[in-house]
Amino acid sequence: MYNDVLFEALLEEAAREVAERAVLVQPINSIKLTRFKQYLTLDLVLNPNLTLMAGSNNSGKSSILHALAVWEFCRLATTMERGGVAGLHPNRVGVQGFSIGDDEFSPINIPSLKHLWTNLKPGQKNPGQDGYTLKIGIQWTTGIGLKNLTFGLSLANDRLFIRVDASNLAAGDVIPRIAFLPPFAGISAHKQRVSGAVRRRRIGEGLAGAVLRNLLLDLQQENVRKRLVLRN
Repeated sequence: MYNDVLFEALLEEAAREVAERAVLVQPINSIKLTRFKQYLTLDLVLNPNLTLMAGSNNSGKSSILHALAVWEFCRLATTMERGGVAGLHPNRVGVQGFSIGDDEFSPINIPSLKHLWTNLKPGQKNPGQDGYTLKIGIQWTTGIGLKNLTFGLSLANDRLFIRVDASNLAAGDVIPRIAFLPPFAGISAHKQRVSGAVRRRRIGEGLAGAVLRNLLLDLQQENVRKRLVLRN
């Protein structure tokens, strides 16, 4: 009888802990950046529920939003490449990451992957035990306390390597989902067909809207091509 009561109590405690793990009390408490764009280091604490960022041009507001978008991309890519959420757990910290090409990198529009780094130059000798690793980490609060997840990114032969750099996640922990809605400056009534070089230049100028129709046309033509292949 005593064993049955004890067993039921343990089951209730386990169920309560699982429920608490799934409660997202504060979506994002803080953001930590290392060598991301103009931020050599940044430790930013966010306000509860709503944070308003204001500043002059080129003060780094967009870079913080870009960092969150890249973090979300790394989270999604890692879960897909490493067999689910378990790929984000502490036992994966320091394990060799996986690589993607610049054509697979989609969270933000940049002329090249090098633009993610702070003052990254071709052939640069970078001191430090971790070479020139870019790091993006966020901390959030669940029903059982603070959780954190940091990704480390490195660049080799024009391929981006992603790995879990720090984590205290456990099975059942809820992880924030981040949505980044980029501005579309440069939209006008008429557009010309432009080359890839011109597109990258426009994107680098912050005029993603100027190449939007070109990208949609590429997608439509590729869709037609694949349909013809499947029909034949």
